[in-house]
Amino acid sequence: RVNNVFSMVNVIVADKSKSADQNTEVRQYGSVAGYGLGRFSNVYGIGQSFYNNMTTCNTEVGPLLGASGGLTNNVYYWNENDIEYSDTTQTQIGLETLHDYYWQASILGDQFITSNVEVGYYPHVVLSEELPAQPYIPLPDRSYANLVELMSTTIVEYVDNKQAAIVEFRFSNTQNAEIQEINISNLTTEIDVDSISSVDGYTTLRAKVSNPTRFCSSYEIEGVECYLRGQRSVKFEPKPLLLVDFYRNITTPDEWYDYVVCQPTENARLAADIDFSGVSEDRIFVSSEYTGKLDGVSADNTSVGYAIKNITMVNNPYVFSTLQGEITNLRVENLTLGSESAVKDSPGFVSSHKGIIDNVHIIGESVVGYGYIGGMAGKTYSSSEITNSSVSNIAIRYKEPANTNTNGRIGGLVGNAGESRIISCYVRDVDMKVEDIRNC
Repeated sequence: RVNNVFSMVNVIVADKSKSADQNTEVRQYGSVAGYGLGRFSNVYGIGQSFYNNMTTCNTEVGPLLGASGGLTNNVYYWNENDIEYSDTTQTQIGLETLHDYYWQASILGDQFITSNVEVGYYPHVVLSEELPAQPYIPLPDRSYANLVELMSTTIVEYVDNKQAAIVEFRFSNTQNAEIQEINISNLTTEIDVDSISSVDGYTTLRAKVSNPTRFCSSYEIEGVECYLRGQRSVKFEPKPLLLVDFYRNITTPDEWYDYVVCQPTENARLAADIDFSGVSEDRIFVSSEYTGKLDGVSADNTSVGYAIKNITMVNNPYVFSTLQGEITNLRVENLTLGSESAVKDSPGFVSSHKGIIDNVHIIGESVVGYGYIGGMAGKTYSSSEITNSSVSNIAIRYKEPANTNTNGRIGGLVGNAGESRIISCYVRDVDMKVEDIRNC
């Protein structure tokens, strides 16, 4: 894990014309990590990735993280040339964000002295007084390209049964323009006019965001409508992201198919148990990488949530092929994966787990297959977590087909745990039978 870090360096890399294989471009470099398979949270940097001629930027890799199969959360970059990186999970920020003390504190936490930002300097690391003093490095000069610049957003609370949120916005507003509207993609915004406060060139206000047309976890803030000696429209470039979770409520197998199987990048929340008895597996199986969030919700807010149950998967012996997102607060009851007559590779509730599973409980499971077999996941990766979860009453049959020689990895919870974090989990009532295993 890499948490609460900021970087102030450029990266210089040879272009592919200088490499031994001129058709291969080096991609494992970044100012924080060149090759990362874990989790990166609350990180920002101000450098760029240059080719060795120092005149051309490689806008495909970096600038903070190079080739990475890990998970990122709140990873940001800024550079003085306003270079946007295309093939990246890092978010570009504006200059005003760097100057925002509240934003810096939220990213770096109490391990840094962020009060420096209020007087125009980068934060200091909290170190012993016995160590040498850290230099004061000034923040970049502000350019004030826009009449109004967004500095930070904070989720105050979720309301209306979590279908809306109250968000506090903080703007740089040196001319004290009247902010009348905030435009956010796929959301409706309603400003609380009584919350508006403008002091010393900054404006703070609260607004209700609701009515998502896409149910996801980040939304682009496109700009504001304001008034200063006439109506003004201010467009933000780059567009800041509002990080807020909205979920679509689902209650039926058809809604599962429409909004989980067919919309794997969006968030869904169970509002009732879903019984899949008699439902064909192609309407259950999530074949695309699932990057959304699935929440079972807790009916009483104290225990596990609603259940998906009576699921039979034979041709594809898993519900999720690859999980890159999150599954939380869910019960899975009466799950059948594979069959004696159709033995498949790497069965599990999730076949390849790269995301987060928390408070998920499988009760009653039958698994038949070979290779990597696990009740919760066949194979996990270093970016993954399984916490506060369990598998109970599980029968596993390992049957390797003829003419194969597969590495067998068999576990009640996970088949092959590749450097993942597994915490506070248990497996009980396991019936495991291994047949025809050739390599383990």
